[in-house]
Amino acid sequence: MISVLGTIFYALISFVVIVLFIIIGVVVFVVTVPFDKNRYVMHVFSYVFSYCFMKICPLWSFDIEGRENMDKDKPYVVTCNHQSMLDITLLYVAIGCKWGKFVSKKEVYRIPFFGWVLWARNDIAIDRGASGAYTKVLSRGKACLKRGISIFIFPEGTRSKDGEIHRFKESAFSLAKQADVEILPCVMNGPHDIFKGMLLRRTKLQVRILPPIPLNEVRELTSKELLQKVQTISEDKLREMRNEK
Repeated sequence: MISVLGTIFYALISFVVIVLFIIIGVVVFVVTVPFDKNRYVMHVFSYVFSYCFMKICPLWSFDIEGRENMDKDKPYVVTCNHQSMLDITLLYVAIGCKWGKFVSKKEVYRIPFFGWVLWARNDIAIDRGASGAYTKVLSRGKACLKRGISIFIFPEGTRSKDGEIHRFKESAFSLAKQADVEILPCVMNGPHDIFKGMLLRRTKLQVRILPPIPLNEVRELTSKELLQKVQTISEDKLREMRNEK
């Protein structure tokens, strides 16, 4: 009964929040885009929306640790495991208002509102069927990092169907090497368990921001070695987080 009432309450309140933010977002976009080429204002708007959208659910609690591992004045390639369609909003809550662009597959941009926000922020879309798609992503990613804008990547490439961490792809680690920046690994647990059919579950959403991979290691290790290192520490941290629950 609690999950039924909680789901109904959240559906109603989130609808109101989304409609309100669509109206405000259109105004903010139109007013700021002409002089805000990097879309920083839209980034702040997205953070505020994500915080409100996630925090209003009475069935979710948040357990976030490791913000001290992040230098807010330094750009990173940020990696995270991928468990649900709400992972981007949860990362916003965890990371705070750190400036960054998300790398998402093109299909995500077709999702009402959430896809519109990614488009309005001028985030990086991957058209996986197009020739040279990853070359374009690397090029845009490096340009952003040079301007001090972090890049957020889910290195599994798609959502995990079972909540486990699956094989990482190499592009995030190639980007870090080419841009000569540190890698900031993040691990989340809980988003995979949010839904039970059409109902919301009472869920503890955990995010851990791990110590960054230092620049000397990014330079010395190959992309594949960096991939394996980050995947291993991410898997170890996920097991540790599950034991905490």
